[in-house]
Amino acid sequence: MQRMVAQATTMRWGRFQVRPKGEHMAFYELTPAYGRDYKNKAEVTAAFNAGKDFEGDYQLGFGLVNKEQLPAGSTVMLRYKRNTMVTSVKV
Repeated sequence: MQRMVAQATTMRWGRFQVRPKGEHMAFYELTPAYGRDYKNKAEVTAAFNAGKDFEGDYQLGFGLVNKEQLPAGSTVMLRYKRNTMVTSVKV
């Protein structure tokens, strides 16, 4: 049996890094709400940062969310250009 070794904010269990409870990385995929569409990465990023609503993925219950409702430190994949392109944004 391998032993756990504490390291700053993460712990090591064998070859895996384990984060303490309550501290996690989350990834969400969002699509523009209300039939909106954006032509490029700059437009969709600006709308997200401005607090516009986006439709969440299964982790968010497919509900409407904006930047303020997402946990800090999570990464968001934003769809644009008729949902064919994706860009990532750190919250």
